[in-house]
Amino acid sequence: ALQHSSVCSIVLAWQHLSPSGPVVLHLELELKEYNNLTRAHNAANSMGPSQALSHIYANMQHKFGTDVIEPFIAAVTVFPPGSFVELSDGSIGLVMQSNMKERMRPVIMQYERNASHSQAAMIDLARERSLTVQKSLDPKLVPGRVKEALSPSELTGYAVSSASA
Repeated sequence: ALQHSSVCSIVLAWQHLSPSGPVVLHLELELKEYNNLTRAHNAANSMGPSQALSHIYANMQHKFGTDVIEPFIAAVTVFPPGSFVELSDGSIGLVMQSNMKERMRPVIMQYERNASHSQAAMIDLARERSLTVQKSLDPKLVPGRVKEALSPSELTGYAVSSASA
C-alpha cells in the first residue's frame, strides 16, 4: 500500500492549493481507488503499485482529471514501495523505499537464490550505481519462492550491502 508519509504530503499539498473543493475530494477518491487496486480482497485480482498507477492514468482521467492524476503519480513515484522489479543483473527486487531525488533509483530488497531466506540484501540504488531497475514486474508473474523470500513477515533481519560485495 501507499506509504503513509507520501499520502500525507500529497493531501497537504492539495489542501494548500485548494483547501475545500473538488480537487481534494478527487484526490481522496483516487487514493481509495489506488489502494483498492493494490489490495484487492482476492489476491489474484490485485495489481502491483506500478500497474495500478498505469491503470489509473490510462483509465481514470475522466473520473479524476489530469490536474489530480499527474501530481499524484509524481508524488507516488515511478517504482512505489511494494513494487517487484527486475534489475540490470537479471535479479528480482522488492522496492522498499522511494528516492524522491532520483526516482529511478529506489532502495530495494534483492532476492538472492543461494542466500538464506531469513535474511535479504537491502540495496540503495542511488549509492550502488552498477545496478539499475530494468522494469517493473507484475506481481502475479513473480515466482512464489521469490515473493515468499521477500515477504517482510518472513524476514528475521536484513543487511545493507553493496551489490559488488
